[in-house]
Formats: sequence, C-alpha cells, structure tokens
Amino acid sequence: MKQRSLEWQLLVLVTLALTAFGLIMVYSATSASAALGNGNPTGYLERQGIYALLGFALLVIAARTDFRKLRSLAPTLVGAALFLCLAVLVVGTRVNGARRWIGLGPATFQPSELAKLALCVWAAAYLARRPAPRTLKELARPFGLLVGLFCVLILAEPDLGTV
Repeated sequence: MKQRSLEWQLLVLVTLALTAFGLIMVYSATSASAALGNGNPTGYLERQGIYALLGFALLVIAARTDFRKLRSLAPTLVGAALFLCLAVLVVGTRVNGARRWIGLGPATFQPSELAKLALCVWAAAYLARRPAPRTLKELARPFGLLVGLFCVLILAEPDLGTV
C-alpha cells in the first residue's frame, strides 16, 4: 500500500478533530433537554454521529475520485439542483411558512445545499474549459445568471439561512 501524503494525513486529522469537537458540543448542548424530552440524553449525539460517519465516508470516496471526472457531472448536478429547488416549492415540507426540505423517508434533504455544491463544481468546470476571463464582466455574465437563478429559487422558499 502506498504511503499517504502529508496533506491527506493533515486533512483526515483536522477533519476528525473538528468532528469530535462538534459532537462534544452537540452532546453538551442537547443532553439535558433530550433527556427531559424523550428520555434519551444521547439521541442527538447518536444522530449526528451517524451523519459524521456518512460524511467521513464521502470524504474518503471524494479523495479517491479523479476530480477531472467531475467536469462531466457539472451540467447534470446543476440540472438536478435546479429541478430540486423547483420541486421543493411544490412538494417540500412546510415549516413555519417556508418550504425548504424534501422528505426522503426518515431523512430530509435541503436542495439548496446541493445547489451550493453544484455551483462550485460547475464554476470549476467552466473555468477549466475556457481561457481565463480578462475582465470582471466576462466572469460575471455566466456566473451571475446561474447564481441569480438559484438565488431567486432559494428566496422563493424562503431559505434566508442559505443566501
């Protein structure tokens, strides 16, 4: 097995440290209210721990994936994000007058989070394909249109925490 680079080791170490710190904070902030509410003081900690494990698994998968393959996924990701941002306005779960979440069985999904990832991947793919923009106007045209479209959809939810 080949030796891992220093950057990989640092990334894993920092990720694990921040995740552990976050889990400790979740437990310290929620254990008392969770114990009084449903009798399980570690309920929130367990749920966040599962999400942390899923996130770490995705980190490993992403680190092993050739980033050049993401270029071909950029239009699909943007299309899926646009579709889901439109869909959440129709089929999203309404909470306090806002439709931000799509229910997927026991879990929920916020399309605006996929929109952020899709925009980053699309921007990287766009800039990698073309010569570097010479002016801010050349850069702002394609980015402004797509970002503006997502902003309008997200404000329609309204999801002001994402904007």
